[in-house]
Amino acid sequence: MAAAVVVLVMALGVWGFTSLSRQTQRATEQRQARTVTSKQILNAKQTFWDSQANVTAQSSSKGVLSHYKYAKSESVVATPWIFHKGQLGGYTRIGYTELKARLRQLSSGSTTKTHFATIKQLNRALAQAKAGLTIKKYSELLYYRNGTVSVQSTGFIARGNHLYALSMTYGSSSDELGDVDVAQIYTRKEYQAPRRHLSQAQIAGYWSASNYDAVQVQDGQLFSVNSTSSMTSASRFNVQDLAEISTQKLYASNYATRVAEAMTVGYTIPQATSLVANDIEYTYLFLSANKMVRIKGNAVTTFTKSQTSGTAAKMPPAIKAVFAAADKQKQGEYADSVSSLSDGTYEVVFVHTLDTFTETNYMDQRDYQQATIHDGQVTFKEM
Repeated sequence: MAAAVVVLVMALGVWGFTSLSRQTQRATEQRQARTVTSKQILNAKQTFWDSQANVTAQSSSKGVLSHYKYAKSESVVATPWIFHKGQLGGYTRIGYTELKARLRQLSSGSTTKTHFATIKQLNRALAQAKAGLTIKKYSELLYYRNGTVSVQSTGFIARGNHLYALSMTYGSSSDELGDVDVAQIYTRKEYQAPRRHLSQAQIAGYWSASNYDAVQVQDGQLFSVNSTSSMTSASRFNVQDLAEISTQKLYASNYATRVAEAMTVGYTIPQATSLVANDIEYTYLFLSANKMVRIKGNAVTTFTKSQTSGTAAKMPPAIKAVFAAADKQKQGEYADSVSSLSDGTYEVVFVHTLDTFTETNYMDQRDYQQATIHDGQVTFKEM
């Protein structure tokens, strides 16, 4: 009996020590998070933030805010904020003086009274957002403008794993418009993403999701083949190395929208490490030299590197020849798809770019041509 009591006491002691250790670890992590400043967090190489909650308030005609409310965001993920070395993706950092001057100019012709948030009101919004921090001056927030005219009427500050976007101006509440937004809360969390940069050579080859679902990567392009009893069609798109694209150009593209879609299913697309392709319908993200995911909406399909395409359709040599001939013939246009026709010829669709992950309007100018193969020579004519 005495031995059993000793064992029980020892067990309770170990459990108590383990529990205390965990509490100490959590307290240490929280203390470390508090000591990292907002600018240190946002000056990281690249951080991704998705919407978590928002704070609203009632606003009187004189700009008095009251009845603050905190609410979780809807389940649909909005376009995320992406910070890159202190810069907000696609925007230019400015000071509060410039922000206020620009906002005054923008509101000068408006019939609606614009109120500028006071430090007290901003701190009230932070308190309602459960931020656990206060500010003493406007310069503690970060501000940005887009181009030379428009401006973000928002001040940003981060703490730990949360980003707070504070409204620097607001109008008056009304039955028609409802309450005004005073703060948006965003969070960053662990997403699956490429951990290291890959070369195009490392991802070349066949990638299979099943015996019937495979793609091929060759010479920096992703090829997809579909075959029926009457025809075969092949399409191709560039696998883009985002590290080779300037930050300014990347954020001016469809990048943020693609990232938002990936984040809804637990992935993200860092600029420094991502090789990625898009075929209008799907985004293909290479996570490693042996693993790739295809994303569409809420669906994710995992591909692994394989020696062959299995029983999935393979690209016929004739279609390969048409692609090769198109690359030699056209200047400034690229064959993005080749389809066999019943009369033994091929329909070829030319577009102005194959960088379809970043380009949004690449299909606006399409040129349809007919290809014929005779004695190994490929000729084209307008359809």
